[in-house]
Amino acid sequence: MREELPAGWISTTLGQVVGRPRAKAAPSEYPDLPFVGMDSIAPNGMGLLSVGRFGDMKSAGCIFEPGDVLYGRMRPYLNKVHRAHRRGACSAEFIVMPASDWLDGDFLAYLLHQRSFVNFARAQCSGDRPRVDFESLAAFQFHLPPRAEQERIISRIEELFSEIDEGERALDRVQLLVERYRQSVLKAAVTGELTNDWRAHHAPCESKHVESGRPSTLPPGWVWTQVARAGEVRLGRQRAPQHHQGDHMRPYLRVANVYEDRLELTDVKEMNFTPKEFETYALRPGDILLNEGQSPELVGRPAMYRGEIPGCCYQKTLLRFRARPGVLPDFALLVFRHYLHSGRFRRSANITTSIAHLAAERFEPIEFPLPPESEQAAIVDSASALLGRLAHLEAELLTQRSASRALREATLKAAFSGELVLQNPTDEPASALLARLADGPSGTSPAPRRRGRPVEQAASNRRTESAG
Repeated sequence: MREELPAGWISTTLGQVVGRPRAKAAPSEYPDLPFVGMDSIAPNGMGLLSVGRFGDMKSAGCIFEPGDVLYGRMRPYLNKVHRAHRRGACSAEFIVMPASDWLDGDFLAYLLHQRSFVNFARAQCSGDRPRVDFESLAAFQFHLPPRAEQERIISRIEELFSEIDEGERALDRVQLLVERYRQSVLKAAVTGELTNDWRAHHAPCESKHVESGRPSTLPPGWVWTQVARAGEVRLGRQRAPQHHQGDHMRPYLRVANVYEDRLELTDVKEMNFTPKEFETYALRPGDILLNEGQSPELVGRPAMYRGEIPGCCYQKTLLRFRARPGVLPDFALLVFRHYLHSGRFRRSANITTSIAHLAAERFEPIEFPLPPESEQAAIVDSASALLGRLAHLEAELLTQRSASRALREATLKAAFSGELVLQNPTDEPASALLARLADGPSGTSPAPRRRGRPVEQAASNRRTESAG
């Protein structure tokens, strides 16, 4: 932290200016209060996605009042912060920090949301399910501006964030159009629309009979077959403790490695495959891996293995499709990607409460449109060109989203270093406010301030007051 503070600011810690967190309560005590769970706030979010009912919960939670700040203490890198607009209850995985006269609730929420605090909180915990407590967070040092300047800072943050929000909504609209176009390309690839012009200049093979019960008609020269006839299907080897060590350790892929049309290979694990098992479960370039067990909307998510890790195998959570002669693996990948987006895999999967399984016996009978091999090659070329352009556009969208996040972080950094708004020499210094409140009638802690207003209403009121 810099030594020279803006006029009226003081250096302090979270524990010095934030009251003790709210106590817990049982659902039976306040059954009708709205309930905020950890899933109610998106990662890196401050708004509520959903609200439940406290009486429907089984475990104790924390009661919060309007103006209080809810901070997600579990996995602090998720950066879940919310300033309450009304009274309610929340999961015990939140630390509820009460509002106070010297610290505006909105200011506190943005303070906890900034990157420097996220990094500080992450350093206070470890493990698979890291959690922080208020005692460890209390040591966080920051600069506290005068109360009046806090409100000006909040107003400016909200103004800038509103502009950033509008830009991000525009990116969302473009992303939606990209996704729709991708789906239309994939559909055109597997229905023959993509090669209408190609067929006009190439004599098609003799039309073949469409098997009874199959979907709509196909272009001349195409035929309906089944996945099992288009390629060999095999489930991977089950992971078990006895395979965690041995004389034949080999890398293997699992669901976490298989995304749509790409393999994520930063975290590849190993287990023992005997030479005979390796013959069965070894991957060859051109093999397509599909998620056998996944959430319903992602079941069957496919990617092609192109020899990235020599000697690699795969786990039972994946299906392997190995194309037969006459079927191009790249064309099969287009078919499977279309089935992923169209919901075809989901319709064939066995869905439990939250997981869908596309077992081999459900995958193999699925219909498979098969054009002549020469047309498959033409389809792959055309689709690759179109999808490649989409990939470049998505990369640009990703760059724009990164720039948007960086702009938010820069805004908060400027806000908490005194560089976002001008200082007003007539503001009561933060040190004077703290001293005055400390000398209150009780001689101890100051009386709580009036409950804070919702962020949106507070910003609107501040703008009205400024205009007047």
